Amino acid sequence: RMAVALGRLNRIKEILQNEPKYRHTQITQAIFEKKIRTYEEITTFPIHLRNKLTEELGKSTLTIHPAHSSSSKQATKILFDLKDGNQIETVYMRFKKGEEPTSEDYCSDQFLQNQKSHTDGYTSVCLSTQVGCALKCAFCATGKMGLKRHMNAEEIVDQVLYFQQLHGPDAVDSISFMGMGEPLQNPNTFKALTMLTDPNMMRFPNRHINVSTVGIIPGIRRMTKEFPQVNLAFSLHSPFSEQRSQLVPANDQNPLEECWNAVVDHVTQTNRKVFIAYLVLAGINDTPSHAKEIVNWMSEKTPQSVRHLLHLNLLRWNPTIDVTPSSSKFSRQNSELKFKRTTPEEMLTFQNVLHDEREKKRGHFQMTVRQSFGVDIDAACGQLYAEHQGRSRLEKSSETKEATQA
Repeated sequence: RMAVALGRLNRIKEILQNEPKYRHTQITQAIFEKKIRTYEEITTFPIHLRNKLTEELGKSTLTIHPAHSSSSKQATKILFDLKDGNQIETVYMRFKKGEEPTSEDYCSDQFLQNQKSHTDGYTSVCLSTQVGCALKCAFCATGKMGLKRHMNAEEIVDQVLYFQQLHGPDAVDSISFMGMGEPLQNPNTFKALTMLTDPNMMRFPNRHINVSTVGIIPGIRRMTKEFPQVNLAFSLHSPFSEQRSQLVPANDQNPLEECWNAVVDHVTQTNRKVFIAYLVLAGINDTPSHAKEIVNWMSEKTPQSVRHLLHLNLLRWNPTIDVTPSSSKFSRQNSELKFKRTTPEEMLTFQNVLHDEREKKRGHFQMTVRQSFGVDIDAACGQLYAEHQGRSRLEKSSETKEATQA
C-alpha cells in the first residue's frame, strides 16, 4: 500500500510522468528506504533525470533544512526552516542501554516501553506537527506563537528522515508526536502516520510511535479506528474541569468528561496502554485535593477491567520564553511570573499523596515521575524558536536604531 502524501511526491510524479513506472518505485526506495540525501546521489537514475529533479526540487531530498541547533549530553534540538520561510523544532534524544531515562522531557514520557534492544542504547525523535499552535495552553511557549499553519505530511516525516540521513537508517528507534502543535488538530498527522508505517516507505512499527493530545475527541476516536496499535498519550494537567479550561482552553470545546470517555473507549477497544501526562505546576495543581481527584478519574471513573492500562506520568514544567511580537526580551526570568518549576521535594510530596490515595481506592494504574534533562537546551516546545526569534528581533531593532542614529 503506497501512502498518499502532498508536495514533493506529487511534484516528483509530475516530473516522472513520461518515465517507466519502475522509476517511481526507485525514487521512493531511494528517499524513504535508502535515506539518500540528494537527488544527485540516486545513481539508479540517469544523469538527466537527476539533474531535472535537482533543478525542479533543489539539491536535498528533504523539504526541511536545519537552521540552528542546541545540544546537551542526551539531546539535540534542531530549528528547521520550511520552504515557505516558517520554522519548526525537532528533538533527537539518546539513551544508554539499561539506563532509566532521566527525562520527563515533553516528548519522552512513554517511549521507553517501546524500545528495541541495542548494544549502544536507544533513541527517540520528537516531531512537530504545526507551525505554532492555536490551543494557547497557559504554560506552553508554542501556544504564545498562535497557529501559522498545519505542517504537511512530508514535512512531518522529513524530521525523522533528517536524523536517519545524518546518523544512519537505524538511528531512530522511537517517534513521538509531542513537539510544536496539537497533532490531532492537524489532519495531515494521519497521512504522516500512514507514511511512517507504510511497508513501502518508512516501515516504522506502529508500537514504536507515540501520539500525544490535549484531548481532541474526534482525533482520539480516529486513532482508535485507524491506528489502534500506535501509542496514545492524553494530557490531563488538572482533574478539575474549570481549572483545566484555564490551563488548557481546548477543554471548553473538548470537555474533560467526554475526553476521558474517549480515552476509556480507546483502551477498551485496543487493549493498549494509554499514558496520562500531568504537568505539575507548583502551588497550582499539586494540592491533596488534586491528587485525590486524579485518582478518582483513574479508578472510580474508569472500568476496573482496564484501569491497569492507564499509566500516570508526572512531569516537571520547563520555564518558557515569551514569543509574542511585543516581547522585547526572551529571558527565563520574565517567564516565571505565573508558574514556577516544581522542586524535587515538592514533586516527591505530591507523588506520595497520589500513592496514598491510590492505595485507599485500590487503584491499579501505574505511576512514574519523569525527571528533566532538557532545560539547558530550551527543550520545551517552542523554546528554541522563541530564543531565535527574540534574537532576530533584537538584531533588527539594533540595526534600525543604528541606521536612525547614522
